[in-house]
Amino acid sequence: KNVKEAIGGKFPLYSLGFGFDVSFEFLKKLSLENNGAARRIYEDSDADLQLQ
Repeated sequence: KNVKEAIGGKFPLYSLGFGFDVSFEFLKKLSLENNGAARRIYEDSDADLQLQ
């Protein structure tokens, strides 16, 4: 709720979750509610390649 109010629908929210201990479902929900997207970045792979 706080993020949505702060953004005010003016900007999309993009989230990156690094590793396996991240609450990815939370990041995904937060991003989708704010017209953005979420990506999970795996530790055992090159982050740069995963973001392409």
